[in-house]
This record gives sequence, C-alpha cells and structure tokens, in this order.
Amino acid sequence: MGNRIEPPAIEHAEGSSRVLAVLCDLLLIIVLCIPCAIPVHYFALKNLSVSDTPELIGFLLISFSIPVLAIILFWAINFPLIHKYGQTVGKRLLYIKIVRSNGTPASVWRIFFIRYLLVFLLWLTIFIISCETLPFICIFLVLPPVLPAFIILAHVFPIFSKSYRCLHDVFAGTIVVKA
Repeated sequence: MGNRIEPPAIEHAEGSSRVLAVLCDLLLIIVLCIPCAIPVHYFALKNLSVSDTPELIGFLLISFSIPVLAIILFWAINFPLIHKYGQTVGKRLLYIKIVRSNGTPASVWRIFFIRYLLVFLLWLTIFIISCETLPFICIFLVLPPVLPAFIILAHVFPIFSKSYRCLHDVFAGTIVVKA
C-alpha cells in the first residue's frame, strides 16, 4: 500500500455563475471606455458638423479605438489574475476559476491565446465576413442584435449541458470550476 495522493474532486462552476462572470467582465470594459469616450464625444459635439468630413473621419477612428484601448486595459488588469489564479475579475468576484480538463492549473498562455484570443479571432472573422456580405448600414442596424445574439447563444449554451464546456473550453482543453 503506497501513499497515493488522490487528485481533488472537480466541482464544475454553474452556468449562471459563468454568465454573471462574463457580464462583470463586460461591465469592466464599459467602465474602462467611459473615461476615454466622454471627452472625445464632448469635443466632437462642440466642434464638428456633418460638413467637416476629414475631421469626422478622424473622430470616428478615435471612437473606434476607444474600445480597443479599453480591451488592452482590461487585459492589463486581468493578465496577472489569470497568471496567478486562473481568474478574470468577473470570475474572481464569483469564486470560479479556469483549470485544465484534468483539474490542474492552466497556463496563462493557454487561457489567453487559445481560450480567449482564438475565439476573439473566430468572432472577428465572422463579423468581417458579415460586413462583406451585407450592406454597411445593415451591419449596424440589424446585425448587432441578430448575429451576435445567435453566436452568443450557440457559444454559451453548452455551459448549461452536462459537459459544462463552451467552444473555447473545448479548444483550450479547459474547464471552469468553483475556486
């Protein structure tokens, strides 16, 4: 009889906890956007008119860069948490974390590059393909409520199944468990 150490039992995080964690993370991104967006939009409203085409294009480029800056800040905040605990801010608030399928800690590179970046690139590809096939105005009026909602449902629905795994979990070989 050896001193065999049994691995700890894996207790999967509930689907509702995972969804709430994502909503917390999205709220953080929105909060990070606000300090940048208010002065930019205030300046534009005070100084630009529709006839100022070059300036308007510059304003639009700056406006589109604000979410990019917020996402960079979001990852600057979350990268150390993921590295140390396997958690984003939202997951930390809800006491859940990301681990490998066998319950061992997942590397920050596996979590960031496979779990998040790969899925982001997949969604970006779908969005670009949609932009090429639909009129520009349709993208901004019809597509946001329809296609992303469909993608989100198809992507998130599996967390409520018996396997508790979304597409990004399968790609990265990870699961989300109670911390």
